[in-house]
Amino acid sequence: MSNFDLHMTMILPEDISQRISSFIAGSLDFPFIKKDELISLLYLYGSKNRIVTHPEKVLTIAKKTVETLEYSIEKYRNGRKSFFDSEFLRNNYIRRQLQITVDKDDNKNDKNRPNINRRIINDPVILSECFSQHVAFFDQKYSFFIYGPLKDNELTRDILNLLSGKIVMLGYNKEQDKLPFDHPIIPLYVWAKENLVYND
Repeated sequence: MSNFDLHMTMILPEDISQRISSFIAGSLDFPFIKKDELISLLYLYGSKNRIVTHPEKVLTIAKKTVETLEYSIEKYRNGRKSFFDSEFLRNNYIRRQLQITVDKDDNKNDKNRPNINRRIINDPVILSECFSQHVAFFDQKYSFFIYGPLKDNELTRDILNLLSGKIVMLGYNKEQDKLPFDHPIIPLYVWAKENLVYND
């Protein structure tokens, strides 16, 4: 995936990183997102460079990502009730945390060591599982949207350089007609202004 720079995060709830950190630490139990809260998952393909060649390959990968998430949701939805036990889920998060830490140690790059906690609570595996678990636990309907490569005329001037040429996949724990904004891509535009930095 490195040839098109995948960036993955959860846009909403805005404090999800703190909640995941508190859950791993044992000061929050599952579910740590409420039933009426909106969850917004973002996969940004081409976070550093425009996708100029073979966008169809990236679109295929984005579609496979949607299929993987749908499979994960159904796995939790149809699984044992113990799948939603706080200790069971916490242990899975901690196992992933250990895996990230070991991988970081193997890379022998201590320069980024202070960022390890940030990397753990923004880990794509943890965030994807978090999304799937809450959608399944509350038995929610959900929707996924794939856009791009985004064209200049689809973007406002202040985010043109941030998102032009990118492909995005957005996931929500609601169907499109239940979303609290006019278009599913709006949260991405708000997030991009606050979180992306454009470099010439």
